[in-house]
Amino acid sequence: MKDKIVCLSGGCDPLHLGILNMINSAAKMGKVVFILNSDDWVRAKKGFLFMSASDRKEILLNLKNIHDVVISEDTDGSVNKTLRSIMPDYFAHGDKEYPIPEKELCEELGIKLVWELGGPKVGSSTDLVDCMLNSILDTVDKNLIW
Repeated sequence: MKDKIVCLSGGCDPLHLGILNMINSAAKMGKVVFILNSDDWVRAKKGFLFMSASDRKEILLNLKNIHDVVISEDTDGSVNKTLRSIMPDYFAHGDKEYPIPEKELCEELGIKLVWELGGPKVGSSTDLVDCMLNSILDTVDKNLIW
């Protein structure tokens, strides 16, 4: 019997506790293959890049419950091309169900969509970066001499 493949996707720029919770929950379902959004996708979504895809991939590959990491072909704003090449059993998300561009492809290919994986949403990469920037700005503001 072949192991089930569970795909997760995200930018992980930077990695946060919510992603770790998803990965650990997904590992209970099968082998975890993480579809990592490209640098261009992250820049388009956030307006900046904190870490390169190669660095993010290396970090993910060193987590105990990650079987593989694939940098996504996501120029169309989706991970459809990458999902089609992997053909997982599951495509999982940590959020509550919402419209995603991958839904139609998953239905076509028989990939089961899983929602709210990993428990309640905890943090986000954007929140971490915002916190860091606010801390830097506070420090700079306190040290300015007028």
